[in-house]
Amino acid sequence: MDAACNPGVPFGVVGGIIGAKYGTIWGSVMNVSASTIGSAVAYILFRYLFHAWGKSFLAKSAQLHRLNRTIGRHLFRSILLARIIPVIPAALINLYAGVFAIPF
Repeated sequence: MDAACNPGVPFGVVGGIIGAKYGTIWGSVMNVSASTIGSAVAYILFRYLFHAWGKSFLAKSAQLHRLNRTIGRHLFRSILLARIIPVIPAALINLYAGVFAIPF
């Protein structure tokens, strides 16, 4: 998998290495495929392993509950914005989406 499952591994470095090794077209196909599969696997793991923990965590934190409600109201924009911001790791977005049961 890629940086979607491995926090701390810069996706740009991984993508650059794959692009240099396999070329622009195949490197791009491999990067997009690996990123999509890695994100889906991470989401599914977090969804089924930590969903109960996430619900109890939401019940304890009023601020997180409000944030989760706001993200739920503007779901597409929130996920898109989080994916565009380069300092937010993809693994963190996958963790949040899975634990707090954001629809796949």
